[in-house]
Amino acid sequence: MGEIVRKYIDSREVAEMMEVEHKEILRKLEGTKYADGRVKQVGIIPVLTKGNFPLSEYFLLSSYKDASGKVRKEGARGIMIEERLSVKDQCELMSHIERKAHEMGNTEEIYKDIYQMVMREAGAYNMEYVSHKYLYAMHEAVDGYELPSYLESKMKEE
Repeated sequence: MGEIVRKYIDSREVAEMMEVEHKEILRKLEGTKYADGRVKQVGIIPVLTKGNFPLSEYFLLSSYKDASGKVRKEGARGIMIEERLSVKDQCELMSHIERKAHEMGNTEEIYKDIYQMVMREAGAYNMEYVSHKYLYAMHEAVDGYELPSYLESKMKEE
């Protein structure tokens, strides 16, 4: 099982990306009501609350007191949960890469080439950023690795 990693994105950043005012994002989160109290727009937060979803799993809400002492809503940070490779999974994958490199000639160039190919498969820069959902595909990529021609000719020269 992978490690759970939490990343946060501020509601102001979301507003900027969506090219809307921040207050519009807050309205989408909290919902809006007519003057008589009827619901105008159902918000994400009330839906989660009604469904007994723990808000803290999805949002960190923040507020502040203005000069008059009134509590104002500052915004929210959305939580994006990603499952990353556990240390055990990383070690297993690295030993798989080492075994494959050893089968093919055990050179540093082969090891690096396989590692880089696996990272491309995972869409990551290095093992720390690999999502758990790509684990099977990475092992498949190692199994299917073929020595590129430039390394093959280099090995024949040695």
